[in-house]
Amino acid sequence: NPIKPLVMGPACTGTSEFKQLLETLGPFIDIATYHKYHGSGKDSSIVKRARKPEFYTHPISNGGQSKWVENYMSNNLVRAQLWIGEGAMLYNSGRHGVTNAFIGSLWFDNLLGSL
Repeated sequence: NPIKPLVMGPACTGTSEFKQLLETLGPFIDIATYHKYHGSGKDSSIVKRARKPEFYTHPISNGGQSKWVENYMSNNLVRAQLWIGEGAMLYNSGRHGVTNAFIGSLWFDNLLGSL
């Protein structure tokens, strides 16, 4: 019995890009990946918001891009599994006092705990 490797793709950040790639590649991939960030490093309110438990809701139940991806895949019968291929607490190189501190690890700890 030969073992067939899984085919992964695309790794996207935007919904229009993801939709276009899934329309093209959907039948040929086993795993669809996307990028997940909780916010922008340029957001000055992020330090205060990152200290609240609701900031760390699971990405799929949080709405936004990940919820859109999940809905698109089910509505269009895309057979691929959905994986977070890249993620971090904040994009734009993070934020001093958040991503370079202990609190910056909580988003990942919460995500692992929700699996």
